[in-house]
Amino acid sequence: MIVAGSFFLADGREWHSSSSTFFWVLDALANHTTDKVLADHLLELIEFNVGFFGVEELADDQRVELLSLVGRLLKMVRAIPVDEPYRDSFIAQVDELATLAAAPRP
Repeated sequence: MIVAGSFFLADGREWHSSSSTFFWVLDALANHTTDKVLADHLLELIEFNVGFFGVEELADDQRVELLSLVGRLLKMVRAIPVDEPYRDSFIAQVDELATLAAAPRP
């Protein structure tokens, strides 16, 4: 896998993924957040092909919602049809992000 997307948690932990998985994650988060400002920010990152996202740049309430949504991404990614060739790779990468986001801070 060529790393093309990076997600930085506020405590310094990092998740790196393929660009397609990274932008899928941003799109899924943008489409499920209740915060319009956060959704617009995530969609702007996609539009301008920005390959990194720092959770620390968010307001506290946005950070809480975003990390909660990250925990639900695995269910969303498993809804990708089984005949899609990228499905298993996406599941593995999203599982890694969800596990990282759910783990207690070091």
